[in-house]
Amino acid sequence: ITAEKNAWKDVNTRLNSLFTRLKELQNIDIFTSRTATLSDKSVISATASKDAVVGTYQVKVEQLASNTRLTGDEIANVYDEKGAFAKLDFTGSFTIKNSDYNSDEPSENTFVTIEISPEDTLKTIVDKINDKSKDTGMSATIINSRLVLTDEKTGARDIILEDDGSGTLSNLGLSGKSAELGKTALLSINGIEVESNSNTVKDAVLGLTINLNKVHAEGEYDTITVKVDTEKLTKSLQAFVDQYNSTMSFIEDQLAVGTVTGEGTTGRGTLAGDSS
Repeated sequence: ITAEKNAWKDVNTRLNSLFTRLKELQNIDIFTSRTATLSDKSVISATASKDAVVGTYQVKVEQLASNTRLTGDEIANVYDEKGAFAKLDFTGSFTIKNSDYNSDEPSENTFVTIEISPEDTLKTIVDKINDKSKDTGMSATIINSRLVLTDEKTGARDIILEDDGSGTLSNLGLSGKSAELGKTALLSINGIEVESNSNTVKDAVLGLTINLNKVHAEGEYDTITVKVDTEKLTKSLQAFVDQYNSTMSFIEDQLAVGTVTGEGTTGRGTLAGDSS
């Protein structure tokens, strides 16, 4: 009985696998999917959705998108005599706003206000900024005793600083500092100029996502070829055929009546004679 139970479990598992393969073939995306191939993947890469139009696209990258940065002046006494971060010993607050900030409808993911106590070091202030970076897209670090702010989004986006009037920005070396604006990505596709705030270009060509890795040398470009992904369909069909044959072979082995010999019956399946 245990052997029969295990045999039925195996039949069930194989049939479930077979139905999974069949479901794949019922998915219209299998028949409409596209693939994008490139002449060289070092400069750009690309993926194509089912909406992509079959054809070739010549892409030349003129400029990569970059991040906006704001670098403060060097701050004195950032470290103590042991080389550890020293307390800055002042009180105040300052606000960092990104380019999406709207004074009429301020959103929490467009600004952050940092409160500073006498116990804070430059490291703890950086930590306070970075704790909110998931919401604001602003991150901070320390380079050569300077506070450096970076907008994680690329493109010509500004960083705006305001303090509470207590000289907080001066104490942090940020007073009067302007951000070095990031750049937008510049490229051409089949001779058409395209500008993008990101190095992942999704809306320039229908159904095609182009990732920019570096700038092309003078006179160079890459070709993206979009075609029907027959390999995906072929693999799905072959997987169904293999699973079907495997399932039928297993069932036949389990139902085999075997061969009677002088020493008994050989090759008899576990489910032989089972009417179900």
